[in-house]
Amino acid sequence: MTASKVNASRGVPKPTIPGFSPDPSICVIDGVFFLVTSSFHLYPGLPIYFSEDLRSWKLVGHAIHRPNQLSLR
Repeated sequence: MTASKVNASRGVPKPTIPGFSPDPSICVIDGVFFLVTSSFHLYPGLPIYFSEDLRSWKLVGHAIHRPNQLSLR
């Protein structure tokens, strides 16, 4: 049985991040979840989201938000 079928049978919703969100990395700090995705081809890059329930995600900023942080040479 696949993980998605197991989660579906348990009623666990998949988290939804809008748009192209490859290679997600997540951590939890004091019960709050933070997620960053790879987006080196976009600027600003490396969007950072937070959630308190793993269902609702809010974009809170970008790790790369100044032109001097990214060299496209």
